Amino acid sequence: MQDFILGSRPEIYFGSGYVKDMVSALGRYGNRFLLVFGKKSVFENGAYGRITSAIKEKNLEWEELWGVEPNPQVGKVREGIDLVRRKGIDCVLGIGGGSVLDTVKAIAVGVPYHGDVWDFFSGKSKPKEMLPYGCVVTTVGSGSEVSRGCVLSNGDIKRSQSHDFFRPKFSLVDLKAMECLSTDQILPGCMDILVHVTERYFSDTPHIEYTDALCLVTVKHIVRNMKRIKRHEEWEEAVKEIAYLSIIAQEGYLASGRRTDGACHQLEHVLSGVYGVSHTVGIALVFFNWARKVSAYKREKFEKLFESMFGKEVEAEEGIKLLSAFYDEMGLTCQYGIKGDPKKAAQNLAEVCVEECGRSTVGNFMELDQETIAGIYAECLKGNGGRFE
Repeated sequence: MQDFILGSRPEIYFGSGYVKDMVSALGRYGNRFLLVFGKKSVFENGAYGRITSAIKEKNLEWEELWGVEPNPQVGKVREGIDLVRRKGIDCVLGIGGGSVLDTVKAIAVGVPYHGDVWDFFSGKSKPKEMLPYGCVVTTVGSGSEVSRGCVLSNGDIKRSQSHDFFRPKFSLVDLKAMECLSTDQILPGCMDILVHVTERYFSDTPHIEYTDALCLVTVKHIVRNMKRIKRHEEWEEAVKEIAYLSIIAQEGYLASGRRTDGACHQLEHVLSGVYGVSHTVGIALVFFNWARKVSAYKREKFEKLFESMFGKEVEAEEGIKLLSAFYDEMGLTCQYGIKGDPKKAAQNLAEVCVEECGRSTVGNFMELDQETIAGIYAECLKGNGGRFE
């Protein structure tokens, strides 16, 4: 087990009944706020009305920034930074899913910085201060409400950075908004949660049996609740548990004292940066094909994972078959088609992935060279479960 530091955690308001409490927390940071949104779904799920009504009751003022897209772009962040500076904003609040929350994180560290915010993602600089910000989470999956990570795109270049300044001051988990999500919206997000856990579980650090066990029981309950959601069994309670598991996956304890992997997210960021696919679809795609490749070499850890997922002892090869069947049951896909030659596309993606990683291999649990990465991408891109344009 390695030495570690657990940094400060955001204040979590778990449930829509805490809107007024969250707005009271917002008021601790000033009187003028920027609310950041993606699309108009916040009207449909009621989040907009709940939040703005509570802000009005406190006689607070706000501006609005709309139009955050999946795989958020640095241009929208720059727009937000400019708005904050011009309007004298005291605090920023993101209302939506992971893309909105990443945008807010980048705005918050960009406002007090005298250079361009992309410097934090190009490696030119590191955050030294931040504008206070909070999150209202209306979807499941990213765990951005507690994580110290932030993902941002500049054209088709997509990069992630990790820093304690990327943890919000407070977050509200809006369960009423999540009740408006469809099953097909929730299940890919669940795969993002699962991969957050497995990237912590797949570690070569010795003497980490306790956190291994925590990872495996978390995986067990993610799969259990995915099945409940798919079958509409106690659907609301299952979604509530998934929202909680999303927090557990990202708040830091599962990663403490161990070297984590991260290969699946590194591969996915390149894939979605180039093809524009949503992160939740991309991470499910990459995880299956990564697992199929790596499980042949790291059998024991995979067999324990599959036992937690499927409730029985299986060898690695049988576990991959069960994983494939699970994808079918959940309506997920493990292969996509593209225009053009998938092998050539895979080689190009692998070259970008290695370059972005800044070393000759990607991942820690099993170090993947460029040829192996190209093979994983090729498997991702040779099917007909959907199409990338």
